[in-house]
Amino acid sequence: MSREGLAWTELLATGLAFALRVQGLLFQSLWRDEVDSLRFATQPLGQLLRTFVAPGQNGPLYYLLLRPWLDAVGKTEFSLRFFSVIAGTLAVPLVYRLGRRMAPRSPAVGIVASMLAAVSPYLVWYSQEGRMYAAVVCLVLGSLECLQAALEGGGRLQWLGYVLLTAATLYFHFLTVLMVPVHLAVFVILRRQHQARAARKYFAALGCVVALYLPLLGWQLPRLLHPGDGGYAFVSLPRMLASMAVAYSTGVLPWVLPWSVVSLLILPFAALGCVRGETCRSVSALAAWLLLPVLGLF
Repeated sequence: MSREGLAWTELLATGLAFALRVQGLLFQSLWRDEVDSLRFATQPLGQLLRTFVAPGQNGPLYYLLLRPWLDAVGKTEFSLRFFSVIAGTLAVPLVYRLGRRMAPRSPAVGIVASMLAAVSPYLVWYSQEGRMYAAVVCLVLGSLECLQAALEGGGRLQWLGYVLLTAATLYFHFLTVLMVPVHLAVFVILRRQHQARAARKYFAALGCVVALYLPLLGWQLPRLLHPGDGGYAFVSLPRMLASMAVAYSTGVLPWVLPWSVVSLLILPFAALGCVRGETCRSVSALAAWLLLPVLGLF
């Protein structure tokens, strides 16, 4: 496919993603957590800023950015959820760009991945919810894209983008800290393809991310070292992997055994076909992105 053809295909995928996410946006009324998003975003500014260091708070930066958005477009169900529609739509071209970087000799990887992201019931569902999850997906993709660009010889702008986007993800959802080991794994796997001085820049950038993370680490580290009852039952690793398999096949749709089994059997072979021209390093980096957060959460 020509460069122009790739651009038009990606534009089609992005347009499809927007149409699927904006359609039926008001089909359901707000549920409890969405109401909380409105409450937290519209509370007095001083009280909102204190949540950045308050124990147990999650997503303070999401509420801080949601606040001026609601002031500008109105405090309605549509405007609250449209904030997520924008993030969920932007994630699709980011998937494409990251796919092109991870598999530069196989354009099909970026195209197929972005098409799957556009129509994924799981991603569409969370792009229609007045919560931070669609924005988290967008930020995580942008952070990894900036890291790849910086390692490939990018300048200060790419490294600054990596630091800011990575730090932002940590303030959008505390579990995004599980992406930091993924970044380290990607750096280690791909380091031979880049200049030696990239190592110094990477660890300097990682130090900046950690410094920006310290206000959250102040209350999270004690809870990690002395865990208590988090209100959720323990989930074994096989159950976690099975849950992920369902999410990646049927998404939020009801469990349909034949389709799930067929999709899970076909996708690995399709993936191998797409990346057959790439190096083992690229495939290993993708595997780290897929598995390390799950193992870290376990």
